[in-house]
Amino acid sequence: MNKKSFKPEILAPAGTFEKGKTAFLYGADAIYAAGPYWSLRQGAGNFSMIELESIIKYAHQNSKKVYVTVNSYFTSSDLRELPIYLKDLDSLNVDGVIFSDPSLFLIYEKYGLNFDLHLSTQSSLLNIKAAKFWKDRGVTRVVPGRELSITEAGEIKKEVGVEVEMFIHGAMCVSYSGKCLLSNFMANRDSNRGGCAQSCRWRYKVYDENRAILGDGYPLNSKDLTGINLMESYFEHKIDSLKIEGRMKSLFYIARIVSFYKKAIESFPEKIDTSTLHYLSNREFTEGFLGGDIKNSIRFDSTTYKSTDVFLGVVVAKDNNRFLLSVKYGFNSFDLLYILLPDSREIVIDSKFFNSYGDNLERINPNHIVFFESKIDIPNYSLLFSRKNFES
Repeated sequence: MNKKSFKPEILAPAGTFEKGKTAFLYGADAIYAAGPYWSLRQGAGNFSMIELESIIKYAHQNSKKVYVTVNSYFTSSDLRELPIYLKDLDSLNVDGVIFSDPSLFLIYEKYGLNFDLHLSTQSSLLNIKAAKFWKDRGVTRVVPGRELSITEAGEIKKEVGVEVEMFIHGAMCVSYSGKCLLSNFMANRDSNRGGCAQSCRWRYKVYDENRAILGDGYPLNSKDLTGINLMESYFEHKIDSLKIEGRMKSLFYIARIVSFYKKAIESFPEKIDTSTLHYLSNREFTEGFLGGDIKNSIRFDSTTYKSTDVFLGVVVAKDNNRFLLSVKYGFNSFDLLYILLPDSREIVIDSKFFNSYGDNLERINPNHIVFFESKIDIPNYSLLFSRKNFES
């Protein structure tokens, strides 16, 4: 296959404006974000309408796209306010809205709105006829349930002619395409309206009638998804958009993951070094259903993330060879330090750090602004980090 004949979109998560801009700078073609209402990530930060307007303008100036998640299921009382919100999103020239509830489609149709409609994975679309039903009604993209393989999703695209978006990386929910009531019963938080308490990640003990322990562990806790070793299948079936999960992840995580998959797509059919994935926060990896039946266990028997890279700060300004660093996490000037550049290169930085008075600093504390010098040109939004040994 000629790799230039088809290239999937990289769709990145954005919990804030800063994360959205970072995703674009590090190679995302589009982001998905939540506005102030009816998203499934109440704790992601989310965007005000003013912030949405700003990120959409920034995206369009750089030939990028913004999709807004409105994928809750609505009560009848919600429907009184929903048309106003959708018309406001339309006035911002949002590129698409990701939805689950058919009532949103009816409102979209009634008011003649202009954004594209993307059917959310929450709708559990699994077959060709369901995809055709929605395409015939104007839906331009479907996100199938995670129970589908890449091959099955490719068949939907081929037979129906609708765009198909699939997850390629991130946390997985153990429930059926995101439909879950565990959190409702165990924490009084509605997971289907953005309040998930991640009850499936908890440790559980199972007792018999005599209170003897039969089991102790994490029976519902899933490993993280990655499809990096299935890139050929994504290309073969022309999956239009490869989606990265993680609106609640850090700015550093988003930059690293986006640049990793950008490099993988640009390098295809050549394979790239995948060690970067293990440097970042993860629960070990599985391909889930992407390759067909699950061949290995997807259960992660711990609540502790694995990672080696530590995000230290972001470059926010420069003056000739002096660079201004906003420090996020404390470090020592004699530590082995790396800079991640937006072009995905990693460089070792060997520099002294100074405060605003020009004093040399050995210990750099978080929530401070410091300066460092470098002969290498370091763009804004370059990220400083350190790397621990796997054993540490």
